[in-house]
Amino acid sequence: MSDNPLAGDTPIDFTQISSKQAGEALAQMTKDYQAANPDAMPETPAEATAALAAMVKKPLPPIADPIGAALAGELRNDIFTTSSPDSPMLSPYKLNETVSALREIGFPDAGVRRIIEGTPTTKEEVEWARIEKERALSDNAFVKAYLSGSRRERHWMTGLDAILAGGVAESK
Repeated sequence: MSDNPLAGDTPIDFTQISSKQAGEALAQMTKDYQAANPDAMPETPAEATAALAAMVKKPLPPIADPIGAALAGELRNDIFTTSSPDSPMLSPYKLNETVSALREIGFPDAGVRRIIEGTPTTKEEVEWARIEKERALSDNAFVKAYLSGSRRERHWMTGLDAILAGGVAESK
């Protein structure tokens, strides 16, 4: 039997070898990987800096419609984004989470988009939503079902809250 833990094609069971053998195996695996993928890993700090600079020069293209991408299931959670008070934006993770939650309680994609965008509504719609919310919250059966997580009541209350939160469209 060989002392080389890499001998043969069977995977290494690191629980069955010494820490010294594991270190040697990992060093050999790293060397083999680098030999097979010479551009994959920089070996010096200067190479690492150059690789990072190359990555920074190739930013991901901006997502024209992040809500549409989330609705299509194509928005990656690992994309870094920025927002400002002038241009608020949910992170991709939060946007995907919001789309999923709204769909779970029954909102169609058009409703999901309207809620996330905060599309302003008319004064009449806001007044209607305010009255309906008061009516719903004064109904003990509704409140009990809503607080117990009823899909229908959650959908209704979320829809009313979205209308109220969206604000009133300015008249032209």
